[in-house]
Amino acid sequence: MPGKKSRLTYLNTQRQILLAESELNRIHLLKDLELLQSEWHHVSGMAKTAVSVTSSVARAGAFVLFARRLWRGFKRGAADDAPSTSDSKNGFISKVLKGVSAGFSFLDTFRARH
Repeated sequence: MPGKKSRLTYLNTQRQILLAESELNRIHLLKDLELLQSEWHHVSGMAKTAVSVTSSVARAGAFVLFARRLWRGFKRGAADDAPSTSDSKNGFISKVLKGVSAGFSFLDTFRARH
């Protein structure tokens, strides 16, 4: 039965080739999954950075708007010839303290993120 032995050898060889190909496919799949995972971490890190920068810019914008309003109020107060009362002084001091507080809050968040 020499023909049967050669047939089995051929099938066994084909089987070994298929097993080797399957192993290569598995290795490629694992490498692709590792690459996908590293890309995902990179993209999520970029998204976190973008959110952080956006938050900082929004806080800076709010601080700038507050400073503009404060400055306009200060200029209007200086232009008025009305005598100053303790209420207007307290209001101005309150605004200054709120502005300084917002500025320090902004700086603390900026330092914490970078």
